[in-house]
Amino acid sequence: MSTYNDASLIYYPSGYKASKAYSLKPTDGSGDLTFTRASTATRVNEQGLIEGVRTNLILQSNTFSDASWNKVAQGVGSVSVVTPNYTTDPFGGNNAWRFQCNLNGGTTSNDRSWMLQSFTPIANSILSIYIKLNVAGSKTIILSNGGGNVQTITSTDWVRINIATSGSSGQFRIGLIGNATSDTLDCSIAFAQAETGDIATEYIPTTTTAVSVGMLANVPRIDYTGGGCGKLLLEPQRTNLLLYSELFNNAYWTSGGITITPNSTTSPDGTLNAQKLTSTSYNSVRRILSVSSSTIYTQSFYFKKDTSNESWVQLSFTGGTAIQYGYRINWTSFTISKISGAYADPTSVSFTSVGDGWYRFEMAASSTNNTSVTYAILPDSSATSSIFAWGAQFELGSYPTSYIPTTSTAVTRVADSCFKENISSVLPSAYPFTLYAQGFLRENLDILIGINNISDTSTYYNIGATDNGFSARARNGSESSVSTSIGRSIGTHKVAAVFTSSEIRLFANGVLIATGANATTFSESANDVILGQLRISADVGKRSSINEALVFPTALSDADLIALTTL
Repeated sequence: MSTYNDASLIYYPSGYKASKAYSLKPTDGSGDLTFTRASTATRVNEQGLIEGVRTNLILQSNTFSDASWNKVAQGVGSVSVVTPNYTTDPFGGNNAWRFQCNLNGGTTSNDRSWMLQSFTPIANSILSIYIKLNVAGSKTIILSNGGGNVQTITSTDWVRINIATSGSSGQFRIGLIGNATSDTLDCSIAFAQAETGDIATEYIPTTTTAVSVGMLANVPRIDYTGGGCGKLLLEPQRTNLLLYSELFNNAYWTSGGITITPNSTTSPDGTLNAQKLTSTSYNSVRRILSVSSSTIYTQSFYFKKDTSNESWVQLSFTGGTAIQYGYRINWTSFTISKISGAYADPTSVSFTSVGDGWYRFEMAASSTNNTSVTYAILPDSSATSSIFAWGAQFELGSYPTSYIPTTSTAVTRVADSCFKENISSVLPSAYPFTLYAQGFLRENLDILIGINNISDTSTYYNIGATDNGFSARARNGSESSVSTSIGRSIGTHKVAAVFTSSEIRLFANGVLIATGANATTFSESANDVILGQLRISADVGKRSSINEALVFPTALSDADLIALTTL
């Protein structure tokens, strides 16, 4: 559309780096936006998988001669020996190491020839390394985190061996021990890793420090939920109050009458870490949680149908001894219905496809007069039945936000913010001007784009939402606004408004929906732009994700704005 040529600022979710969301216009970088989020987070990536943060805690992960790796000899065993650049590594380079150990006939647990590195212990971690024998045969080695985990290696081709561990010791150990392994070892090794979880993920190289990749603090999240073009995911602060959100076999969960099989299928994050829940009677995986009374919480989890004969899956929210809220999904009709015995209706309940047969089951409900509630997931109780489950979440708020993984503690994802201060060269300096944005609107005071004075809560121009409609606001001490109170569903909308010295004209989804007088004078102190929220100062905590946002230092015509906002 030629109208885009008239814009002074164009933001479209594309390029980014830590603390920066790049604008398409202006091209000199003066319109690039500052992005903040002082915590890690998750998003749905271009492959449709949930992407979070992965960390390799091992230092010098492929420099085994470094002092980080302690070559140990005990009893009659010899000091292990490493030789660099010995052979082609698993990724085709020349970075594999020769690793040699010898127990010299030692047969007791005190006879050792191995290599180890201490790392920060983490709960439910997994250690991994690539290995192959240099001479055909069979060798029994130990890969451990303090305890013993015997591995038999028979291949002269690269294999990746791993061990899941509680992380209580915090030592990556590989080699031989007299009472459990072979007497000698001559192999090639490469690419050691220690990470959270129970499945080894793609290797992350390290040198002198641990390395994390993914949605780190202050990294913008371009999210592809539902496919298509990405959006800048902006969310309020939320905490997942459930622990061990992917590990239903952990003692944290009560699961009597349920058989739990770990690593049964690929989860929504693309790794083989989803668990299978099998029940032969009316049993559940559940957890009692402390809550504030008469407060809305949202619970969710990801599920996938197994090949067995279950007819439904159930999510319930129990206060005291009675089921307050309980809903189930029928596999045959894919309909959702209230379960027998539930005596109240939730604020909302739904399930959404996330690809590869997976769905997210979501229910928001009030805790009424309870200070503790039970979160429960149930497979069908009518026969031997099973589902795959992953990613349980329980959060304060009236709707579900992006998944927050947890292990031994609750995890908080703080709010996202995207803004740019002091860009008067890009923003309008007088009436008239036009604001346009496409984004996700959910509640009253959800804002798509605003021109603000960040340090002054009484000066702004913005477009966004009322409870059931759309709004445009101009404020310079006092406020002029136009709005509609009907016609808006929860979802993605295109909204624009023209601000002149006498009038505000509001457009949404291809229609001129409201006009009104503008009695405010233009504020030359409005030199900041904010996406997805009302303001930075005195933040009200709401967020709207953004597909695109534009500022025009002119008044676009009605015809252009109808075309621009048409879905």
